Amino acid sequence: MNEIIYYSDSCTGQQRNLQFCIMCLYCVANLPIDKITHNYFERGHSQMEGDSVHATIENATKRIEVYSPDDWVAAIKTAKQTQPKYDVLEIKHHMILDFKECASSVVSNRKKDVNGDTVQWNKIHSFQYRKACHDTIFFKYNFDEEYRSMSINQGRRRMKSLKDYKLKSLYRNRIPISNLKRRDL
Repeated sequence: MNEIIYYSDSCTGQQRNLQFCIMCLYCVANLPIDKITHNYFERGHSQMEGDSVHATIENATKRIEVYSPDDWVAAIKTAKQTQPKYDVLEIKHHMILDFKECASSVVSNRKKDVNGDTVQWNKIHSFQYRKACHDTIFFKYNFDEEYRSMSINQGRRRMKSLKDYKLKSLYRNRIPISNLKRRDL
């Protein structure tokens, strides 16, 4: 079985939301992944590798002047003094995919589980996505309970399938700098 299990903090805006769930469902529907399990640490009880990476970069950039995105790339590459150094992947505008539009095309339900109970997104501690059920989000509020389920196509209108959906780039062109920012530069 090709399974991914990962952990993150409980930031709803970043990874405990519908768009993130749709991204994971899209992956199990269209990639050679059978199952993804996403667990959240208790609020205030997490320290992750990413936290120390951010602290290292912040400390390194206190001592230098950063004027452009290229300066940030150089600063991040040299922030860590020991091996392995940080590897920077520069993201281009066309690499950012529009999962918000995808969600609006494939989701007709995000509020009720299959039993008709209201889904309390902020209280979820674990999500699971399964290839065999790529129109269902499995979730649980406590780690010691069984997964509940929410069918994303549980509404009256019939939505597109994630299997048939073609992802679009969020940005067609580079995001321009505003005139006010350009003058400030």
